[in-house]
Amino acid sequence: TALAGSLGVFDGAAPAVRSYVDEQQMEVAARVDRFRGGGARVEALLVAADLMAVPVKGAVLAGVLGDDAVWPAPDTRPMSDLDFVVAPRHRAQCGAVLTRAGWALHASTPHEDTFLLWGDGGVGRTDGESAAHNGRVELHPGWTEHLHGYAAPGFDVERRAHRRSDGSWRLDEPSFVVHVIGHLASTV
Repeated sequence: TALAGSLGVFDGAAPAVRSYVDEQQMEVAARVDRFRGGGARVEALLVAADLMAVPVKGAVLAGVLGDDAVWPAPDTRPMSDLDFVVAPRHRAQCGAVLTRAGWALHASTPHEDTFLLWGDGGVGRTDGESAAHNGRVELHPGWTEHLHGYAAPGFDVERRAHRRSDGSWRLDEPSFVVHVIGHLASTV
């Protein structure tokens, strides 16, 4: 809704529709801004601990960690979480870093540990985006997608990621494209 609104799709719509679209644009922008601050803190803590944490999906697409955005209007991209792929052997250490910083473990499964940056873990608003919706960080040990109930492990992210001069990590471009397409394919 926020992207469509920014592209003028709803220009000329009924006032109630236009009002809702405007409100959604503001909520999504505020939420992206919250992720910028939270994501920068998470990444800085993991870099300071010398742990590999590779941001993927929305964090990179929307440029919330300071990269150039791929998404055409970054403040219009809805996001429910920030995803980092971590080395499986460093999973517990990465979680401990976030816990020491004050973020409680919200949930843990074999394929991710979820921490709340803000929010209470409840459902919240159900009629649209909200800056108050829970903001999560998900730490994924290795690269795994879930396709129709099957776990599909990806390739060795440590071979596909590179360390930047500031100590942060990013996937090489072809690997990032494969990750985004693979993730989208798994959800479609």
